[in-house]
Amino acid sequence: MKSRIGILAIALMVCLGFATNAHAALTLYLATGALSSTCVDNAGCDLAPLITGDLINSTTLGNFTVISSTGLSKPVIGPPNQIDLNSISVSSTSGGTLTLVLADDGFTPGGANLPFTFNIGGTTQGSVLAQAFVSASNGITNAGGVISLGAVTQIGSNLNFSAPPPNFGGGTAGNATVPSGYAMIEKIVITHTGAATTSFDAHMIQTPEPTSLALLGTVLLGASSLLRKKLRRS
Repeated sequence: MKSRIGILAIALMVCLGFATNAHAALTLYLATGALSSTCVDNAGCDLAPLITGDLINSTTLGNFTVISSTGLSKPVIGPPNQIDLNSISVSSTSGGTLTLVLADDGFTPGGANLPFTFNIGGTTQGSVLAQAFVSASNGITNAGGVISLGAVTQIGSNLNFSAPPPNFGGGTAGNATVPSGYAMIEKIVITHTGAATTSFDAHMIQTPEPTSLALLGTVLLGASSLLRKKLRRS
């Protein structure tokens, strides 16, 4: 009985895509002009240093101030594999461009032609460019106001928004082939022509395939059946 439950537990972990390999931490990158800022989950810049997968950072970079930016990833959210950049409030004292990138890797399992979706919504007094990417691992560099993503595959198409009106929202989707341990990346470019504000929530997720959902249902039903039998015998 114990061995059968153990097998079902392992199958459930595989189905849900639990990560077991080493990986880089959830990271938030900011860049404007010639200035760069990088904050890593659980580091001193993280306002929630004891919670892995919950990166909270507030900072001023050049003429931009970013208040309470929150990056979420495993194990706080998921499965399925996903990252979320939310509660972002950006203000500027003058015109300029700010780039924000949220990335995490170590996502499993990989596979061929996996489906991903990316959505963003918020308000802006300027313009917003939003993009989503996957890559084999997090190879991002950030220096001198330039964020280089390395070798990546874009998911779907660019999402472009500008004021007026201030409210914006949209989404895109696409498929990509990725190895086990892959990275998910959100890139948001905000442009203000003067003193202005922008706020948004951006979410990227690996969409579960119907076959995976069916397998998950089978595993859960099997585990539930074994548990009921064990309770009746005890």
